[in-house]
Amino acid sequence: MREKGVSLLSDENQVSSGDSNSSFSPPDSTFEKSFESLEIENIEHFSGIPDFIKPTYSQYPIIVKSPSSIHCIDGWERIEQAKERNETEISCEIFHILSGSEIEIAIWKASVRTKSLAGRCIYAEEVRNTCRLFTMLSESVENPMIFSHGGARRGDGYIDRPENNIRLVLADRLDKSPNTISKYLQHGDYLSDETLQTLIDVNVKKGLLEAIQKDKQGLIDELKAEQKSPDEIVKAVSDRVISWFEETQTSDPAEIIIPQTDEHAPPATEIQSQQNDVPSPSAKPIKHKHWSGNPSAALEKQLTEDEISQKFIEIGKLLIEIAENKEMPIQKRFQKFSDQIFRQFRLIQHLKHQVEQQSINPEEQR
Repeated sequence: MREKGVSLLSDENQVSSGDSNSSFSPPDSTFEKSFESLEIENIEHFSGIPDFIKPTYSQYPIIVKSPSSIHCIDGWERIEQAKERNETEISCEIFHILSGSEIEIAIWKASVRTKSLAGRCIYAEEVRNTCRLFTMLSESVENPMIFSHGGARRGDGYIDRPENNIRLVLADRLDKSPNTISKYLQHGDYLSDETLQTLIDVNVKKGLLEAIQKDKQGLIDELKAEQKSPDEIVKAVSDRVISWFEETQTSDPAEIIIPQTDEHAPPATEIQSQQNDVPSPSAKPIKHKHWSGNPSAALEKQLTEDEISQKFIEIGKLLIEIAENKEMPIQKRFQKFSDQIFRQFRLIQHLKHQVEQQSINPEEQR
């Protein structure tokens, strides 16, 4: 029994005024939906987006079927249970799509939990899935606009910068505002797959990721200014985020208390338009020592005079190298100058903080 499908996503895909001057039109119904029995051996398990922690609410495995493939995007455990019973067929909820590309199937899998078709995923899964989709779209040779509802015909709502187009496509397909997509990307930036999986396993809350974001971005900026490689930045940031999470498990009374909001609530810029996402008064607080936004958070240890001198010398040498490199494009030189000046500013801020701490605790000078 087959019926014309209704999109998994909302018909109200408006881009917030703070993100774009354009708005999305309602998504096209470019697929059909049916309930049918399929032979289990023909169903592939799609793992381009990892399975969700919480089991599906759906009574049936959820399948996307293209002319070339049949993939289970949610409820794989039901197929495994059927295999254990030696069954050869299983009833499925099937969405018939035109394209069987990995990116299209990944978008379907991520979106299957955004409108509660099969339940809700936890916040860290939304972050992980959005970051993974962003990477897939960024690395694809295909124009990201073809993955929006209506495909390449929908070009009017897009702008020149590819990363912003990708953000708008994800907002369209996942039924989120561009602000929310940006927030997910910020929270997952420079986190390893292993770290994201750990945050999922412990069901880290949105409140903590928001609480540490300022310090996390400061650490990223510092490491970039030091010209660390992307792999080195990922390792350092991932280690620090896990450390911050572990701090929330302590009971140090000196820690700062941050009220925890609903993990699916929108960013502050969206709250006025979504009054139903008000945090529960009974929400438990989250503790995080660095919420004050201390600019020295990325440089926690006390530096010796030799270490201080070495860091300033290193910055000076890098500035001379940049100034003497006439072959480097002017825009890149400007960015590198800015990075080193920012690094110098951070170092000065750290020294100021260190001097203030020593004046409060003079015994540390001994």
